[in-house]
Amino acid sequence: MIQRAVDLARRVIATDDDLEMDVAIEIHRDTCTDTPEKPYALARGFEKAEKRPLKMAWSFSRPAVIKHLSSPYWDRFAEREDLIQLAQQFHFRPFNGHHCQIPALGHNGKFTPEFKDWLVFADRVIQSWLSVATPRREMFVCPEQGAPGYDLSVFPGR
Repeated sequence: MIQRAVDLARRVIATDDDLEMDVAIEIHRDTCTDTPEKPYALARGFEKAEKRPLKMAWSFSRPAVIKHLSSPYWDRFAEREDLIQLAQQFHFRPFNGHHCQIPALGHNGKFTPEFKDWLVFADRVIQSWLSVATPRREMFVCPEQGAPGYDLSVFPGR
């Protein structure tokens, strides 16, 4: 499956090059990128064939849930920090190792402990990206809170 994904990624990026666009391969559920290991294998295969890194759009929540990762999440995702630093597009859906989306606020209106753990991770992602960002480079973040299908009935209002 990874070789098929590498071949497809190469075609997508070649089309991107031809059209002078700026695309990235998104980490997403139910794909060849839905665990922490799979995007890295895809990136290795692409780099071996193309002699350059694979630009990715990062969504961290699904791989975290599939592997039941515990905080601190950065330790697991930073295996290829260079790929995070190369990216420009990020989905920042607060997650933990058991839920793709966790509430940011509790019923008392204060940050939940799980959200505080996730904030440490989000902070590390942003700090890492900024550490190599050049002037006028842009980071696009979709903060995804309250996505249909991820909300639990006990979540407080947004």
